Amino acid sequence: MAKNLLIEEYPLAEKELRKEGDKWILETMVSGMEGVGRFVIGLAHEIKIIDSPELERYIQDFTRKYLSIELYEED
Repeated sequence: MAKNLLIEEYPLAEKELRKEGDKWILETMVSGMEGVGRFVIGLAHEIKIIDSPELERYIQDFTRKYLSIELYEED
């Protein structure tokens, strides 16, 4: 599903995709992490980041800032 959505949202990415077994690998350069970060966060259950510490850091910072859940005790 992630591969199909990637091509739908970013058609030029298809040129940089390769298949390894039953997995699809995208190796590309990006000008910023916002778009790719949004894509990865939305499909986190289907995507594994390989060799991109910058993207990993962006996603960690984003989730800490926007997706943290505070648990409150009810009185």
